[in-house]
Amino acid sequence: MITLHPKRLFKVPVEAECISPDVFAEKTAEELVTLQIWEGNQKRTLGDLFKIKHETNPPTEELTIRIRGDVSKVRKIGAKMSVGNIIVEGDAGMHLGEEMKGGV
Repeated sequence: MITLHPKRLFKVPVEAECISPDVFAEKTAEELVTLQIWEGNQKRTLGDLFKIKHETNPPTEELTIRIRGDVSKVRKIGAKMSVGNIIVEGDAGMHLGEEMKGGV
């Protein structure tokens, strides 16, 4: 399981197609921190905007991403995902799960 907490309240839209089990799969915590996202017109990394807690999943378990907090400005969480799970504990932004092919 990977848990994300926003480091602060976002004031402008954040484009975060990378927040998806398809993208996170088999990445280390160090690699997750460097994933590129946009905050308004500024390029940022996932680690700039989120605290990331990475726990190793048992080999038989699908990857789960848990997001805790207000991510109402974060767009495209889980876009085009085909496997895994995303749990949002708080408000989520536009296009959540857009064009999903699988997963929950």
